[in-house]
Amino acid sequence: MEAVAGSAFDLSREPLRLVPDQGEHWINYSKPVSFDEAAQTIIRAATVDGDRLDLGVGDLSTWFFGPLPDGTAAITPAPVPGRQQHLVPLRTHAFRQLCARTGAPSSYVEKLPAKLQIALVNHGLRATAEDGRAATLRLAGGSARAIVSDRYAALDDERVLEVLRNTLRAAGRLDEAQVRAVSVGTTTALRMTFPEHTATIARSRQVGDIVETGLDIVNGEIGNRFLSFTPSTWRLACLNGMRRQTKEVASRLRHTGDPNRLLEAFTDALPVALAGGVQLRERMARSVDNLIDDVLGEFAGLSAFGLRAAEIRDVTRDALPALPASTDHWAEMVADVRDLSQYDVANAITHFAQSRPVDRRIELEEAASAYLFRAA
Repeated sequence: MEAVAGSAFDLSREPLRLVPDQGEHWINYSKPVSFDEAAQTIIRAATVDGDRLDLGVGDLSTWFFGPLPDGTAAITPAPVPGRQQHLVPLRTHAFRQLCARTGAPSSYVEKLPAKLQIALVNHGLRATAEDGRAATLRLAGGSARAIVSDRYAALDDERVLEVLRNTLRAAGRLDEAQVRAVSVGTTTALRMTFPEHTATIARSRQVGDIVETGLDIVNGEIGNRFLSFTPSTWRLACLNGMRRQTKEVASRLRHTGDPNRLLEAFTDALPVALAGGVQLRERMARSVDNLIDDVLGEFAGLSAFGLRAAEIRDVTRDALPALPASTDHWAEMVADVRDLSQYDVANAITHFAQSRPVDRRIELEEAASAYLFRAA
């Protein structure tokens, strides 16, 4: 990239800087909001992130990777005499997608000095197979937030929300729908519940333990996620959410093909997802009576549902707050625990999930559901 030669940035020592991805926020509503209010929150966040624009690239192998004067990573098409060069700064996610296209592990390339990064990525771009050279740059505020296939179908949040609203209105459910949480950022989520599916968990430790049932709509605009409709529950006592991600009750749409299929997909998914959410709530209710004999063994078994060792430790302490940080004497301290139920374990997982980034939070909420269905 000759246009940025003479930069004061030390290419031999530091890696190139990356533009941050859209800021991630998970918003819980202690009092539910309408679908329209939640949708506006998501759209406003996108507006703040910058004007959206898609740029088709016929042959990515003719583009070059290098630094802007301040050391920010960017790509640009081959220069054309007499035409101003188009420099596109790269966000973190787009840079990682670019590395994936060139066959280079981004976790390794991100830490290299800039000179090596430039050499590796440009070599990879020239070596890209012919059928992988076409791409679409998804821009926001002038920087590339994603580099996706030219076959990528843009099921973007604004269009998704418009279709959902129209479908809910046609089904007579728009006024009934209440949104309990949204997330914005690289992953968008909308957690929606319906009052007629609300029930109290009998024999819970929490008096008046109300659980609402609904579904989550989750989307990624940058090649990071399917569009999905997933049964979910919302526990009012602690604002814990749980998701049941199984093919029988959850639906996923790839970002390929005709985006207009979204209307039919959501119309079909809505009753199935609501039924799946009711099944999940009923399983939660039954798990209250399933008491645990081997407490530490039960928590250790959470590794089968994708929890890491440090997460298992934290979830255990969430369920049993008296436990110290050190695990040295846990066995003796839990020897007399006889009233811990599978419901308590599942809620410890979902309560801990609230402290995690959005994508990991979603995974942990799904793990809690899988635990309940397999444990029963």
